[in-house]
Amino acid sequence: MLRRAVFSDLQRKALERTFQKQKYISKPDRKKLASKLGLKDSQVKIWFQNRRMKWRNSKERELLSTGGCRQQTLPTKTNPHPDLTDVGSTFCQRLNQAAANSQESHPHHHHHQSHSSPSDLSKQSELSESDPEEITVS
Repeated sequence: MLRRAVFSDLQRKALERTFQKQKYISKPDRKKLASKLGLKDSQVKIWFQNRRMKWRNSKERELLSTGGCRQQTLPTKTNPHPDLTDVGSTFCQRLNQAAANSQESHPHHHHHQSHSSPSDLSKQSELSESDPEEITVS
């Protein structure tokens, strides 16, 4: 059975400082940091994954409370590492408008709209010339 890693204050502060500077850590930097902190490379990797998820959820809650939408926070092929610093409600308004326009031009699909995934809406929106299909970060 896997056990939860317990980090010392020093380790946690060093990890947090690094995260504030860069949300994604390169393999060489990760190995260096792990060695410096007396941790396994995999522990640093998982810590960064978990911390990004916590950060993204926090940004998402903040965004939703100010009129934004979840689609802005998701990684895409064209933006695999969204930094969420420039997100705002205009993106959601354009996305919703594009979805509404799509419904108007395809009225028989009206009852299926609730099943559309964010990537479907992104494709319908035509906000970008490239294919903004979602990617899964594991």
